Amino acid sequence: MVPPTCLPSTSSSSNSSVNNNDLKGSKNCAIFDQISYLGSSKIENPLSENEMLQIVGNFNEQKAHDSISVIIIIPNFAGGIVRLYEQTSRVEISSFPVQRIRFCARGGINSPERACFALSFTQFIGNEEVNQCHVFRCHFPDTAGKALLCFANAFRNTDPTIAVGITPSSPRIGSAPPAPPGTEEDYQFEAFLEIKEEDGKKGYTLCAVEKNCFKLRRDREKRVVVVIRQVSGPRSLAVKKCFGLLLAPGRNLREADMHLLDIESDVAGEGNRNYMIEGIWNPGLQNFEVLNSETPKG
Repeated sequence: MVPPTCLPSTSSSSNSSVNNNDLKGSKNCAIFDQISYLGSSKIENPLSENEMLQIVGNFNEQKAHDSISVIIIIPNFAGGIVRLYEQTSRVEISSFPVQRIRFCARGGINSPERACFALSFTQFIGNEEVNQCHVFRCHFPDTAGKALLCFANAFRNTDPTIAVGITPSSPRIGSAPPAPPGTEEDYQFEAFLEIKEEDGKKGYTLCAVEKNCFKLRRDREKRVVVVIRQVSGPRSLAVKKCFGLLLAPGRNLREADMHLLDIESDVAGEGNRNYMIEGIWNPGLQNFEVLNSETPKG
């Protein structure tokens, strides 16, 4: 078995496994088996459904026998982690946050690709931005539609363990016409933060989180990624521009204490309802010397 290492995995161990009871006991998620991972291909525009479907068609035709049977666990909220397990051994081969997904696409209902779906990601290899399309094929065609529906629901939902002040009867994102000047309206956004650092192989890996703290290593270039997603409101609000990411050590800081990171990318996705900003953190800069020091043990 050759695992799909090109997926943006956060797995800390390639040997972690799960049994059937663990799968059945999983909460706040949907489980799909009898799915084949067909592979990945570079894609020019990760938000282009047409381009993704072309890749799906090529893979579905060419990889009839060259695939990996997997189980996919899809969380039902945006802050969750998608996990892939090898079908037979139940070994975890990849995991990644829902918000890393740029776009989802399914093969046409009346096409040979009706049992296939694809996910697109943007990754950084060295200083190069690489857009990738990953293709899956289901044993039953309707499973592809169910999987895509689960991803769509995950994008819309917040973590069920966090109270966000939204009741089931309150609106999500409506389509109301523009309000008259002076009208007060309520909008809610959620934000996700992740930090990646150089892995020594001209790539970047996600930093682990322990007790609500990032575990960082010294002298490694880092990338700070912030994803902003609209949760509710009378209409959709699109983020047009990010003016920068500010970073500084300490608390209760003044504006003068903050230091601007170089922006690597700032892009909108999922129908302009989310916005991802990625900044470069150079640990060698004097301004970040404190953040590049080891924390004393104990």
